[in-house]
Amino acid sequence: MQIEPAHLDTTSYLTVRQRRVIACVARGMANTEIADELFISLSTVERELRRARRTLRAANRAELVANAACRGLIAIHRSP
Repeated sequence: MQIEPAHLDTTSYLTVRQRRVIACVARGMANTEIADELFISLSTVERELRRARRTLRAANRAELVANAACRGLIAIHRSP
């Protein structure tokens, strides 16, 4: 299964960085792994997750990923 940020216009709910962070969460990555993957600090990952949860009104990581996927903010591709 491949999960990546969806490429939407600039009126999207989330920033590109937030969508990248959520896509990493959807792949099961921990915050420290996300920071290493995206070359950002751990505090930046935590801040972006907080902001994205607030924007999408999600209580936790699973709900954040589900809400983002339902709104088309991240794309989930199933591998054959």
